[in-house]
Amino acid sequence: MQELEALGMAYLFKLKQSKGVKELVRLRELDSEWQSGIGSWQYCESTLKLTGWDCSRRVVIYRRAHHRKGATVKVAASLLGSIEQVELLPLEVIE
Repeated sequence: MQELEALGMAYLFKLKQSKGVKELVRLRELDSEWQSGIGSWQYCESTLKLTGWDCSRRVVIYRRAHHRKGATVKVAASLLGSIEQVELLPLEVIE
């Protein structure tokens, strides 16, 4: 990454879901506005500085709904106890 940055070249890496990456994803899930991407994808942008990095870098987090059998959870929708099914949204992180 440092060599590409020194040359001024754009680059793209998929990050491992380390502790710092997972924490950023959780924070963005709670307080970020997600933008619509291509198809069913959504994304948000942020910055991240991981251990071993000299500086913060731009990170784009993508997510999409997966339509798999049994991938729903029951969530209480109101105080009256009505139940609603909500799809889980697995996240994929790409820098």
